[in-house]
Amino acid sequence: MDQLSRRTIHTRAMLVGLSLFIVIATVACASSETGESPVNNPITSPTPVGPTPTPTPTLGPLIWSDEFDGPSIDLSKWSFEVGYIRNNELQYYTDNDSDNAYIENGNLVIEARQEEMDGYAYTSASLNTKGKFSTLYGRIEMRAKLPYGKGMWPAFWTMGANYDTVGWPASGEIDIMEMIGGGKGKDDLVHGTIHWQEGIQGHQSMAGTKQLSTGIFADDYHVFAIDWAPDLVTWYLDGAPYSTAYLYTDAMKDEFGKPQFILLNLAVGGNWPGSPDASTVFPQKYYIDYVRVYSP
Repeated sequence: MDQLSRRTIHTRAMLVGLSLFIVIATVACASSETGESPVNNPITSPTPVGPTPTPTPTLGPLIWSDEFDGPSIDLSKWSFEVGYIRNNELQYYTDNDSDNAYIENGNLVIEARQEEMDGYAYTSASLNTKGKFSTLYGRIEMRAKLPYGKGMWPAFWTMGANYDTVGWPASGEIDIMEMIGGGKGKDDLVHGTIHWQEGIQGHQSMAGTKQLSTGIFADDYHVFAIDWAPDLVTWYLDGAPYSTAYLYTDAMKDEFGKPQFILLNLAVGGNWPGSPDASTVFPQKYYIDYVRVYSP
């Protein structure tokens, strides 16, 4: 091979290498500009345009809590929803009935039972702080051990204190923890979601999930929490963040810029989990060690 041929081959090789470098660099820059995480990005709605806020786990002062260490449920803090409430669920929520909600060993226990009441095949309880406590921004957390099985739907959530005036979803809703029971991939998986009214588009939501590496949420206690700020909500499991929803539209900033009250309930059946089946064991118990709220 003559000298000219060697130079030609060498030059072409350099040009090919340079072209590959440009392509790789362009792809890397495009990925960086979208702000997409390389793994486990659970946000299902569009991400915001502009700088991405950084979640901060720093806790402010404790401003409200219930440690459930008294002899009975503190009715200065909690009220009960009664009867059938929502979502085509199958339970009747009782009114401070000691079969369905009680204090035991420093826990609030919400118990779902297979028993008929007022035409419903199951009973359970739903407690909230509506009219007694609401909060805006900060950390809201709960330590709890969850029930398990097909048809079980424990929840820890908040809703706008203006719900009676504007209705849902314009009140805004933050689901700090929901679990839809029913075996592997369900009893070990929790959901964190926000719901809001986006103008004429109607109901919108963003959601993330977190699955345990071993076992299920009925095996032991876990801490479920959110950090709520004017521009984002971040979900935590046992102190580790797993999902963030950015509040980037005017509707989101408005609806999640107002105080919300806290709810704790154990639903049976309904639109999401479906009905219990022959594998479901009753009674099922939702153990809540504490609920705490910290200021921003």
